[in-house]
Amino acid sequence: MALGNIGIELLGQAASLGLGVSSTYWMGLAFGFVINFGFGLTLPALIALTLQRLPESHRGRGMGLWMSSFFCAQFLCPPAFALLMQAIGAKLTDIQKQLLHSNVATTGLYLETITRGQNPFIGQLTALLGVRGMMAKVLTPGE
Repeated sequence: MALGNIGIELLGQAASLGLGVSSTYWMGLAFGFVINFGFGLTLPALIALTLQRLPESHRGRGMGLWMSSFFCAQFLCPPAFALLMQAIGAKLTDIQKQLLHSNVATTGLYLETITRGQNPFIGQLTALLGVRGMMAKVLTPGE
């Protein structure tokens, strides 16, 4: 059983690496499919582990928080990833390939849209949340 788990883990890591170095849309799509298929197989086990550790009176609330954080992360991951790649100096075409956008114009508009919003409270928020280093630079691109 443990050997099977190691094999699944290695397959997932190989697919993640493949997605990171994929050079075409179809290649990225194929690696993304393998990653998401594997995650779909492990999702019931993660839910079972979460439910097992919660008392019955808190299972509804606990699963609500679990699902909320899961879907918020899915929504926030692409823009955060794009901003981090931009912050380390990645070329627009590299960001386009990683986000699986069909053209560079889409990626340029995407990055412009997510960096355009100026929040006058961003300095206070980053201090309050203790954000330092590269992530602080990503959150305050105009400074």
